[in-house]
Amino acid sequence: MASSSSSSSSPLSRTSPRPSRSPLFTPIQEHQREGEEESNIESAATTTHRHNPTPLHPTPESTASTAPKKRHSSNGPDDTDLSVSCNLCRPSSCDKITIVPVDSAAKFSPAIFKSIFSSIRKSPRSSTSSASPAPAPAPAANREEEWKLAVAELSHKLLMASRRRDEAVLEVSRLKTSMSDLEKKLSNLETYCHSLRSSLNPSPPPPTVVEPFLRAVSEARAAVKHLSRSVAAQLRQSGGGGKVLDRIAGNLQPYEVKVSLTKNPKSLLYYLEALLNRAFYEDMEAPGFERGGCEAGELDPVRKSEANRRAYEALKGLTWDEVLNKGTRHYSEGFSRFCDRKMSEIASSTLGWNKSWPEGLLQAFFGGAKWVWLVHLLSRSVHPAVGVLRVEKGRRFEGDFMEDVVVGGDRGRRGAASEVRIMVAPGFYLGGGVVKCRVLCGSQSSVVREIGA
Repeated sequence: MASSSSSSSSPLSRTSPRPSRSPLFTPIQEHQREGEEESNIESAATTTHRHNPTPLHPTPESTASTAPKKRHSSNGPDDTDLSVSCNLCRPSSCDKITIVPVDSAAKFSPAIFKSIFSSIRKSPRSSTSSASPAPAPAPAANREEEWKLAVAELSHKLLMASRRRDEAVLEVSRLKTSMSDLEKKLSNLETYCHSLRSSLNPSPPPPTVVEPFLRAVSEARAAVKHLSRSVAAQLRQSGGGGKVLDRIAGNLQPYEVKVSLTKNPKSLLYYLEALLNRAFYEDMEAPGFERGGCEAGELDPVRKSEANRRAYEALKGLTWDEVLNKGTRHYSEGFSRFCDRKMSEIASSTLGWNKSWPEGLLQAFFGGAKWVWLVHLLSRSVHPAVGVLRVEKGRRFEGDFMEDVVVGGDRGRRGAASEVRIMVAPGFYLGGGVVKCRVLCGSQSSVVREIGA
């Protein structure tokens, strides 16, 4: 057994000479590693890589038999010494096998170091994220929930926009109402300013109104004078007139006048004319000669003036025969009421006439009433209306505004200190001019003497 083992080992010793011993384990210097890697990269650029097998640890059986023996390697040209670092030999080192070539002339591929450096540069988060599988796409339920949220948000925005639109429409409606109110107020203010300016600076009426007005005033005075003479003639025919003269004397009592049909009949005509004019022109400034009456028809000053002028044109040619055939109401409702009211006042209050009027007296009354009504229409055919000039008893005579019926306004014969005894006919303020009122001046004796002259 011993011989066999010696015989078996002898050939091995003869055939394979003992190689030079190389260290199996070489300590790794950390500070030399980077330098070696750089030198290996440079040498690998010119040489090709050759893989050398790594020597493995012997099996337990071979370890037991060859433990005292030393590892030998052939001295072939292709053999390369390798150093192996194992954790079995050095338990304090890391649990990994590091293979480091001892020979600096060994051939290595640069791709290995590139992969190492790229793995070092990667962060742990990226490595873990790359290693983890990609997240699965959102499920359909999440997408539906997102759509619902988007639709709800759009619905809310639409609702808010609708509310803002309604508020804007309401504000526009309020602004329109305010503008309408402002327009009405502005129109009223313009009308008021126009009337105020007209009252402060009255403009002269147009010539188309002045001439007809002066003619109507002249005709009215002549018609009333004719009526007073007709009344005096009727009183003489009735045998003195008894009650009528008493009523006339009562109306003239404030003027301290004594009337008589036989004595001073001419002075009676002036006083009778004064009483008739006072009855006809009473409340002339009021609409329709009605005291406290309201405006009828047009309220606009311009249109109202035009309406009064048309009424004047329609009545100025009215005759007594036409009135007998159709009556005054057929031609004008206002004129008919005026005639009825004035006839009642004159018959009852002024004259105290209880019996029927003869046709001649009625015709004279119609003439006076017609022209006084036409004067009223023409006075209101301009804006502002024509003013009436009236004077009282005892006022000092003023030639610029008064005309004496006895001497034709000449106060030289009588003196400048005369006073008004009674107003026979009123005057008018026509624009910038004046239609003089007719008055009777002086004492009773002087009036009688001048009338008799």
